[in-house]
Amino acid sequence: MLKIGLNNQITLISTEYTEDEYGNQEPTETSTIVYCGAFSIQSQEYYNANQIGLKPTIGVYVNTAEYGGQTQATYNSAKYNIYRVYDRQDG
Repeated sequence: MLKIGLNNQITLISTEYTEDEYGNQEPTETSTIVYCGAFSIQSQEYYNANQIGLKPTIGVYVNTAEYGGQTQATYNSAKYNIYRVYDRQDG
C-alpha cells in the first residue's frame, strides 16, 4: 500500500439545491477544508478514465471520516470534479 502523508489541504465542496419563490433551483455550495495527500495518476487509471471521456489529473487521499460524498474539490487554486471514491484498507 502506498504511504502518503496528509500534509496538504484540500477544500471539499458539496452543492445543494433549493427552490426560490418562483420555482427556480438555486445552488448553495458548502466547503469543508481537510488534510490530504496528493499523488500522480498511474497510466492504467488514466487510460481507463480516458476510455469513458474523463481526464484525471491528480489523485488525493483524505481520511474516510472526513469525506461526506462531496462532488467537487479545490486543490492548489484549481477546481476539480470528484469522479471516483473508494475506501483504502488503512483508513
